Amino acid sequence: MNLLAQSSVKEYMRTYVERDFFKNLDNEDWVRHEMGCKHIGKMDKGILWDGKWAKYKIEDKTEIENLVCLEGGKDHWTTKNLIKFPKTLNYRILSTYVKNAKDSNYFEKTIEDIGEKEYWNRMHYFNKFREDGFAQNFTGRNRIVFRRTTADEHTKNPNATYYLHDGFGRMLPLFYLITFEKFPMPEIEALVVEPSNQEYFL
Repeated sequence: MNLLAQSSVKEYMRTYVERDFFKNLDNEDWVRHEMGCKHIGKMDKGILWDGKWAKYKIEDKTEIENLVCLEGGKDHWTTKNLIKFPKTLNYRILSTYVKNAKDSNYFEKTIEDIGEKEYWNRMHYFNKFREDGFAQNFTGRNRIVFRRTTADEHTKNPNATYYLHDGFGRMLPLFYLITFEKFPMPEIEALVVEPSNQEYFL
């Protein structure tokens, strides 16, 4: 045998779990069960089930900057840090959130400022991108997901055509670094779902 590198029990466990996970990906019933039980918030719109799906390569950063993003309740971290009142048109698009994150010093906050859980959930990608000096490409299993905006979302955010259904936690820190620290734009692919009928827009 030729020694390749030192290893660990952590690598063994990770290898086993990854293999066990990926062998199930071709089992549609298993995938539906995983999404329905563990990630129900990512499957809560009818368009996701009966819409028309396609894969796209992002050609211009404005296609990401103009996406409508998550808005939580009054105590949610988005409301506290990324939304200014009174609300104006396009208040939920990513470029507005990025600007407001700068104004609120959101990415400079510490564990003491926002608590350990939110800090690790929200700062993980920001810290990794900043430490590495770049962000990996968002392709393959790392793609992001758009869905067409609803009529209400579009009325309040007329610059937007799509909602960022999956990828907000990655795109917010990435575009903050692109905007304010001149990070290079990585390659980005998106799965995009369009409504199958006009009733979606009513």
